[in-house]
This record gives sequence, structure tokens and C-alpha cells, in this order.
Amino acid sequence: MKELKADEVEINFSGFKLPKSTKEVEIEAKFDHQIRAYESLKNAINLDNKNYNIFVSGPTGSGRHTFIREFLNQIVSQMPVPKDWVYVYNFANPFAPIALSFNPGEAQRFKSSMSKMKKEILEALKRAFDSNDYSKKKSEIESRYASKRKELWDNLNKKSLELGFSVQVGPTGIMTIPIANGKPLSQEEFENLTADQKKFYEENVIKLKKLIDGTLHKSRLLDNEFKDKIDKLDEEIAKFAIDPIFEEIGEQFAGNENAIEFLKSVKNDILDNLDLLRSDQDKEKFMSRYDVNIVIDNSQTKGAPIVEELNPTYANLFGKVEYYATMGTLQTDFKLIRPGAFHRANGGFMILNAEDLFRSELSWDATKRLINSGMLKIENIQEYLGYGITVTLNPQPIPANVKIIMVGEPWIYDLLYMYDADFRKFFKIKAPFDWELDLSKNGVDYYLQLLKSVIENRHLLHVDESGIKEIIKYGMRLVEKKTKVSTQANKIISLLVESDQMARNLNKQMIDAESVIRTLESMRRRLSLEADKMLEYFKNNEIMIDTSGEKIGQINGLTVIEGGDYPFGMPVRITAKTHLSDTGVIDIQRESNMSGKIFTKAVLIISNYLSAKYTTKHPLSFAATVSFEQTYSTIEGDSASVAETLAIISAISKVPIKQSLAVTGSINQNGEVQPVGGVPYKIEGFFKVCKEKGLTGDQGVIIPAQNINDLVLDSEVVEAIKEGKFHIWTVTNVDEAIEVAMGKKAGKLDRKMNYEKDSVNYLVVREIERISKMEEKKSQKRKKTGKAKSRKMMDRGPDIDDGEDEE
Repeated sequence: MKELKADEVEINFSGFKLPKSTKEVEIEAKFDHQIRAYESLKNAINLDNKNYNIFVSGPTGSGRHTFIREFLNQIVSQMPVPKDWVYVYNFANPFAPIALSFNPGEAQRFKSSMSKMKKEILEALKRAFDSNDYSKKKSEIESRYASKRKELWDNLNKKSLELGFSVQVGPTGIMTIPIANGKPLSQEEFENLTADQKKFYEENVIKLKKLIDGTLHKSRLLDNEFKDKIDKLDEEIAKFAIDPIFEEIGEQFAGNENAIEFLKSVKNDILDNLDLLRSDQDKEKFMSRYDVNIVIDNSQTKGAPIVEELNPTYANLFGKVEYYATMGTLQTDFKLIRPGAFHRANGGFMILNAEDLFRSELSWDATKRLINSGMLKIENIQEYLGYGITVTLNPQPIPANVKIIMVGEPWIYDLLYMYDADFRKFFKIKAPFDWELDLSKNGVDYYLQLLKSVIENRHLLHVDESGIKEIIKYGMRLVEKKTKVSTQANKIISLLVESDQMARNLNKQMIDAESVIRTLESMRRRLSLEADKMLEYFKNNEIMIDTSGEKIGQINGLTVIEGGDYPFGMPVRITAKTHLSDTGVIDIQRESNMSGKIFTKAVLIISNYLSAKYTTKHPLSFAATVSFEQTYSTIEGDSASVAETLAIISAISKVPIKQSLAVTGSINQNGEVQPVGGVPYKIEGFFKVCKEKGLTGDQGVIIPAQNINDLVLDSEVVEAIKEGKFHIWTVTNVDEAIEVAMGKKAGKLDRKMNYEKDSVNYLVVREIERISKMEEKKSQKRKKTGKAKSRKMMDRGPDIDDGEDEE
């Protein structure tokens, strides 16, 4: 048992060398404040296996993302820059665009070269086919084949005349007209011919038909030959025109076999479509098939890429194929393939927030499929689900090499590890983020670095030494420990930003202690409506709490209300009553189903503790009922078990408890007081109630001795302790708490297993003995009464059945 002095409660910075201001702080990239996470990340980076992705586990706002980015920035510069990737037209299957890879920066050069090539090809073809050389060669071919055609038809005419016919070629076909003496015969003249003459013409017309069919066949062959000659000439002229262009671009990308194959396909396609390219049609639309769609461009990337996708929807992660509407129909092509975040992160690192990932439908399943297959496939979500009804593209998948770093809270990791076998397989590395730092080791350095970086990035006022101390105190407050500080960087940053504005409003050149304290008070005002309302209820005695005097079986317990961003403490009246029974400790909250499992366990521990301590000679022959007055919601936790125990002991011993005190702490079956949480809030809550009702100088709290390092208290409470208006006692067991709360010796057992006379424990045992004797007398009386009844029954004798039945 110990009453704490003011210097034991105050925050002492004498062991730390703080700078005069944050101006003196030099920013260094350090990771020792999260050494576990750092070592895990470092080990995982060297493991290339696809299953060694990383889950960074830690509380929100602890600087996880910043830590990861800073860590990765140190190593990515030493890693190779990944390849560029493009999609191009597939001449064999236009619905399956081809993926080509290039060395970093070459994709842009390839696209530029292809764009330049298109213009040069059109110009070169126009020059070639407009040239005199082409015209001369084409005319020669045309003249030569015109002569062959004339010779063919002249030969037909000559032979037809010999057969008595004239052959005329008209728009509707070939007509054969019989002739005589060099003149055509009319129908009337033909009818007047003799039978022999008619027979001559009828026999020869069959020969003439075969002759015409043969001539037509030879003409078609001649035309085809002519076309082939012209096509060959066109191809030779075109090749001569475009070969230098393709040779030039081929030399630029000579080491890329896939790109060279694509260029060959482009050249063949141009030669196959010379007629279209020479026509007056829109050649630009046709030539767009030779465009290049860059999906991964690492021309400006230094080292491996780091991508953090803040909105990890399926399309944002894995890309999509877009459409455009034409005449009421949807159309697409390879130029409308859009990459996702995984494409940009390929060859590097992808940072994802776990909660955001699981909120996006299909994103997690698709991510696992990516890891398992090692391929990046772009397909719209309806195709992924198998519901696609629109004609779409099927782009060639790209090899994926991405190290995924997922960031989430510990409960998410635990759920995934328990229920998702794939998660256990693919995320073998856990990088745990600590929620608090040891102040003496690296906590101060971490805060100084954090403050300096935020000040520089946001152009805030610098913080002087007094301001630094208050900000560090706030960090201690967040974890409720004087030896540690919180890693919740977002809250520290918020305090710093608001303190900057406060200092400017006060016309200060730097953020000092006053600026920080006034900022914290402003923040408290924003969040403390519920706490202030509760304080008002105490003041008006709507919630009944005594802060002076003494009462039997009544004590002030302490509890914490978790009010979102503003947890606050408040006292609660605990009462205990005893009566004859053998049921032991009965907790009203437990019996009315208004308590949690931990609270129920604590009640059982109290019952066992009391039985073991006070029933060495006589059994418990009473029932003790315990109630938390004016509480109307479920009670959970064991931090009131010391207070409940004291209330029961007071009710049995009839020794009153000082109402000027409040108690917190849990106990075990040995009566040892155990540490609890929320101690600063509990102390401050009771202090405020005492202040409203009037400080007497006797008020204070009893806390577990182990919680002494948790006392990061409001300056007003510290000042009251200095002035002797408020007190804090630490205890290690129930007996010490008895002596503080009741002002009377607890009493120790002597060799005969008796407690010191008139001590509290002695009075408890004496009362138990008294109750036990009363119960024993009652029991004996009941036995005597029972025996007397038995004798009377025997004197009467047994009822005799004569065996006769009544009719």
C-alpha cells in the first residue's frame, strides 16, 4: 500500500535530450520503431516465390502505409526497371490482340516509329505509283496483253468466218451471226436457204460454240495472267518503296523477335491491301490497325514500380475493354484495352488496403487467381463471371511478377488465416505493426521525425521544446502508459495541424505548450458532450454518488465509457447486502442477464476467494447480493472486482467504507490485485465528480500497484495532488485495499489460524461464526422436532389392514 506523491504522477522528461525546437531535428529514414515489421518486409523482399506476399497487420492510423512506402523507396532503386508492354492488332484473329514486351522506354519509341511509319508508307506508295517508271512498266504490260487479247479474238473471228459466221461482242454477251458472201443473213434469208445449206450452218454453229468457249477460257487466263503481272508489278514497286522504311524500324528493334514478327505481319498486310491504300477511300481508318496501345509504360520509372490502389475495384485492378457506340451498336478494338493497377505494378509492388479489397466484389478472388496463374488477363467483369453477351476482345495475357503488400487490422488477418486456405498459401509473411513504442528506446526519435516531416510537407510552424513535451504526453495518453507512446500517427498529425492553427491565432512564432494544451481542450469540447451531460447528472444527484462520509456495504467503483473518439471515466455506486442463506455471492447483474462472460468469471473468483479466506473453520452460511446501482446496460470486465469484494466484506463485517474514495482493480483467487485498463480516465472521471460536489482534501482513488506507469493524467488532477486536494493509493492485495478504504487494519492470520482481534478480517470471521452457530442451532432444532414426531408415530403404532373390503 502506498500513497503516490506528485512527482510520481508527473511526466518526467529529465532522462531525454529534447531539442530546443523541431528546427534542430534531422530527418533520417529509420525503421527501428517497427523492427518486427521491418524484418518481416526485408525477409519477404528476398523471397521470389509467388506465395510469399505480405500482410502488414496493425491498427488503423499507425502510419503503416507511410512506413511501407518509405521502406520500399529505399530498395526499389536498386531493382531492375520492368519491361514495357503494348497491345497490337492480330492479323490472324482481330478479336485476340497480341501483347508485345519492350525494354523500359522502348514502347513509346515503338509507338512513335509506327505512327511515323504509317505516314511514310502512304507517302512512299503515292510517290511510287505516281512515278513515270511505274506508268511505263504498267503500260508495257498493258500493251503486251492487249496485243495478246487482240490476237486471240482476231483468231476467233478468222476461224468463225471459215465456219460461216460472224462473231460480235456486245454488252449482253457474244453473238454469232451466219453470213454468206461476206454479208450477214437475215432471218428471212436464212429461212429461204436449202436444207443442205442450213445443215452446214447447224453443224458449224456447234463447232463455233466450242471455239468461242475455248477463246473465252483463254481470255480469262490471259486476264488473270495480266492481273498477276500487274499485282506483281505493284508489289515490286510497293516493296521497293516501303522496304527501306521497314528496314529502318526493324534495325531499331532488331533484338525483339516478337516485334520483328509483328512488323513482318504489318508489311504483308500492306502488300495484301495495296488496292485499298491506293483508292480514294478513308485510308486513315484502315491504317489505325497499325497503331500501338501502350498498357505499361516504364519510360519514367526508376527501379521497380510502387503502386498503391486506393479504390481496388475489379476494373481498377485488372483493367477492362471499353466500347464505343456506332449506329446503336457497341464496338471495340485493341486500342480500347485499358490496363489496371496490377499492370502498372508489374515487376514491382502493389499496396492494397484489405478492407477496401474485400468490399469490392470479385477483387479478392481475381487477386488470388492472378497469384496462382502468374498471368495478367484483361477481361471485363461480365466475361469473368461468364455472363458476357456482347462481342468483345480476348487480349493475350501478360506474365505477372508482382509482390502484393496487403494492409489491414489484426482481426482481418486472423479471420483470413482461419477461414481462407488460399490466404494462408499466398500470404506467408506477416509483418506485425506495434501500436505502441518504448519511450526510452525510440519513441522520442519517432515523434521528432514525424513532427519534422509533417511540418516540412505541410509548411507548418515549428514546435518548441515545451510543445514537443505536450505532444509526447498526448502520445502517452493514447496508450495510457508513461513509458510508451502511441504509433497512431494520424492522431498526432491531427493534433499538430490544429496546434499550428491555434499558434497562428495566438500570434506565436512557434507551436508551444500553450498552443497544444488549448488545442487539446478545443478537441475535448468537440467530443465531450456525452461526458459533460453525465457530469451534470452527478452534480444534480440524478446519478447518485457520495463523495464524503462513510457507509456500510457501499463503495464507489470506476468504469470507462467508450465514447468513440472520446473515452471517459465515471464512478458507479456498488452496494452489497447479506442475509442468511448458503447460496454464496449473488450478483444482481449476472442473475438479470446484464453481464458479460468476463464479469461473470470475476464474480465466481470473488466467491471462491471469500470462501477460501474466511471459511477455514465454518462454512459460508449467508448470501451476499451485489448490485451496480443505476446501470441499465450490459456490464463487462473484471476491473470492479476489488470494489465488489470490499463492499461484501463491509456488509459482513459492518465496517463502513469511506465514500470519498473510488476503487478500481481486479483480483485473483489469492486476493492479489491485478492491473486494469483505462486507469487515467477513471481517475479523472472521479476527480471531476468530486470537483463538482466539492473537493474536501480526503478524496482519491485506489488503483492496482502495477498501474502506476499508466498515470498519464490531466494537469488539473496533477495540480490537485500537489496541493493535497486529491490522492492516489496503490495496492497489491485486497487487505491493503481494506485498510485504505475502511481506515482499519485488515488483520493477519496468526499460527492458530486466527485474525488479529478487532481487525476487519477478524470481524468478518466472527460474523460468519455467529451466522454459522445460528444456522447450527436451527438445524439442531429441526432435528429434535423431527425425532419427536417419529416417537409419536411409533407410540400410535402402525395402521392395521384387516383385509376386509368395504362394499
